[in-house]
Amino acid sequence: MEAVVIGGIAAVALGVPLTTFDVDVCYDPDPANIERLISALRAVSARLPVARMSDEEARALPFQIETRTFRDNEMLTLRTDVGTLDLLKIVPGVGDYSAVGAASVEAAVFGIRFLALDLPALVANKRATARARDIAALPLIEATLRARELEEKR
Repeated sequence: MEAVVIGGIAAVALGVPLTTFDVDVCYDPDPANIERLISALRAVSARLPVARMSDEEARALPFQIETRTFRDNEMLTLRTDVGTLDLLKIVPGVGDYSAVGAASVEAAVFGIRFLALDLPALVANKRATARARDIAALPLIEATLRARELEEKR
């Protein structure tokens, strides 16, 4: 599956001391990749989170993950057996999958290697979304970026 990890997990993987509770991913919208993504999501019982409904009640809803799900949604939040997942076609402040890929670097968490949106692009994304939690994260991301730049100059 072709995707880039963005958001809090990307920041943490690149050394930012943040806490996050979900995984945010920008995926390649190529039809073959969508099929791989659908297969992976089915394997972890992806489902819609529904306000004022327990997870067990939400599991009982007739939600089907299929190609149309991705065609019709720019952003999709899903609950899975391994946590909450946000899937994006376009990352605000950065662009589509190709732009996100160009702004990514290789990272690793617990020995798992993946592409992560690099810190300058994370700053652009946080500024573009301008949610309170994103604005609150900016000083930590920017400080980590400055520290990395100083380290590279040594």
